[in-house]
Amino acid sequence: MEPMGISQSKLARDIDVPVTRINNRIKHHRLIAADTILRLGKYFNINPRWEYARPI
Repeated sequence: MEPMGISQSKLARDIDVPVTRINNRIKHHRLIAADTILRLGKYFNINPRWEYARPI
């Protein structure tokens, strides 16, 4: 996200989720909820299925 100029805080605000949810996924601490996957897909204009293929 940093190469795109998007901080964790900005992303969390933009998709209306707690910043800890974004941070936990980036740090590979846990899977994220389906609703967050959908929000990320919409935000980045990508198919949300990409998240299911990512290893944690």
